[in-house]
Amino acid sequence: MRAACILCRSRPPIENSHVIPKFAIRRLKAGNPLGTLVFSNDLNHVAQDGWKGDFLCNDCEQGFSKLETWFCREVYDPFLKTGSVKIAYGEELGLFGASVAFRYIQLALENNPAKQVETGLGQIFENLRTSLLCRRFADLFSHLYIQFLFPVKSLGVYPPGINIYFSEAMDGKCFDFVAPPAGKFWVIYVKLPSLFFIVSEWDLKMVLRPADHLDAHRIRSNGMLDSTSQAGILRHLVDDVFGTRPIEIQNNYLKMSEKRLAQNAKKIAQVPDKEKFRVHESFLLDQQLLADYLKSNAPD
Repeated sequence: MRAACILCRSRPPIENSHVIPKFAIRRLKAGNPLGTLVFSNDLNHVAQDGWKGDFLCNDCEQGFSKLETWFCREVYDPFLKTGSVKIAYGEELGLFGASVAFRYIQLALENNPAKQVETGLGQIFENLRTSLLCRRFADLFSHLYIQFLFPVKSLGVYPPGINIYFSEAMDGKCFDFVAPPAGKFWVIYVKLPSLFFIVSEWDLKMVLRPADHLDAHRIRSNGMLDSTSQAGILRHLVDDVFGTRPIEIQNNYLKMSEKRLAQNAKKIAQVPDKEKFRVHESFLLDQQLLADYLKSNAPD
């Protein structure tokens, strides 16, 4: 076990501290007729939980839990239920997003075989830590953004499978982004089912155009969060992820054992009203995208 909590650094951590909040994992299971959780690189085995480790002490875990409760009640559940959310917010929105990014950076660093912390990423991590410790979002020097994800109903830049990725996957990535005039800067991408957060070392108005479209995505100390006013501009930072991860997931499904496929099919057949589950809706949308893709690429 780690010697000290990664946040307060004064108390011993508990085991199985979550990176992605438990509410997202519970709702991910609830949206699946099988009621299970699997990792896309190991679809033959059911996972009991999401990413976790000995990160936080009990007091810090409980502090984050209060932010998670607010976000789930005021933002996440309303969006999953109706497909939109509009709410005035204070520091709790930014602190929640910062808490998820903070935990994900720690996970990413521990999964880095080289165990080498780049200077910029280390500075972002420490600034997130101190801001969260004193519960002051205004002390964060990085820039925090949120983007809601909506069903994709027609072919475009993303491959079939994008709807399953948008609504059913948890994901994350720490990477450096190069764009004039900012040059190279760090970006942390953390995705929950149906939305994602971006922490950027630089103000993205320097690199994304039209810059005013970022206003609906940017999280401040207080403001109005309105999913319907978002233009989806943040996707330009993660187009490579959106283009490759759905294909990776679909390829992993093709490797699934016949025994597992038969077991899943049998269980799903016994579920009443399975068409009402979110994953079923995403699956049908992706099947239509695949049919459209095959049709558009068929030889004349």
